[in-house]
Amino acid sequence: MKNSTTKVLFIAVFSVFALLSVGYTLKTQNKKKKMMAHIVYFWAKPDLSVADKQKFEAGMNTLLKIKAVKMGYVGKPASTTQRDVVDSSYTYSLFLFFDDVKGHDAYQIDPIHLAFVEGNKQFWTKVVIYDSDTM
Repeated sequence: MKNSTTKVLFIAVFSVFALLSVGYTLKTQNKKKKMMAHIVYFWAKPDLSVADKQKFEAGMNTLLKIKAVKMGYVGKPASTTQRDVVDSSYTYSLFLFFDDVKGHDAYQIDPIHLAFVEGNKQFWTKVVIYDSDTM
């Protein structure tokens, strides 16, 4: 009888932990933080020197240090298979995430951002920006 009681107790304790785990997972999944994404694509001038490219890349990385930026990445086109729906004609990409539009607006007037634009605008021929709220 002792062995049977131990089994029941083990199953009961295991079940409680399993239910708590599932409940915690569901609770945290429903609390996804909504953010605002600012995605920028740059088409660089084709005749940039290696030094110009290095300056531009270093400048993009300074943008990640702006206080309002909660998360950010600098990138180049991926070497994925080319398909009709994929546009990899850009040279650089910048992905920035803010808590909200207020953070985005603070980024736009931050001295680091203004210095980046002023010091690097001669390096690109085109810029396209997509701003999006996460869901």
